[in-house]
Amino acid sequence: MKSGHWPLVRFDPRQAETGANPYKLDSAPPSVPIQAFMESETRFAMLKHSHSDAAQRFLAQAQAEAARRFLDEGARLVVAGLPGDVPALDGARVVPCDARDPAEVERLFADAAASLGGLDVLCCNAGIFPEGRLADLDAAAVDAVLGVNLRGTILSVVAALPALRESGRGRIVVTSS
Repeated sequence: MKSGHWPLVRFDPRQAETGANPYKLDSAPPSVPIQAFMESETRFAMLKHSHSDAAQRFLAQAQAEAARRFLDEGARLVVAGLPGDVPALDGARVVPCDARDPAEVERLFADAAASLGGLDVLCCNAGIFPEGRLADLDAAAVDAVLGVNLRGTILSVVAALPALRESGRGRIVVTSS
């Protein structure tokens, strides 16, 4: 699948005979954020419309699974988000952070670089959009969307740049929907 969100796993019995993990992830990395992919799926859109809480719970589970795939391949992760919005994930460090707050973002990246021994990749995927129609949004809702989706992205990239440059191989992936 082009999006990369349907994992392909290959089984190699020779690996099992040596005691190694016989399963190997053999999928291309996702080409679109999982939220955009799921929202393009009719069944998820219908679920979101009829049972918004369940849809958000399923989306959080899918995002956690995407992070799990990186961990399974040996990546060391720091996952950040608003308190209560990021599920615990074994093997990843989960850090509460409001992407709109420059001090919190600076602290997040300084701590991540120190605890991981540097940064190689920033996947910037923060984004919100209130329920309802665009025409019904008030100024506070627009400010919240721009604060997280635009300001938070810029603050994150700026805060991560020194450690990414220092690594000599830093990469930035910014997604939106």
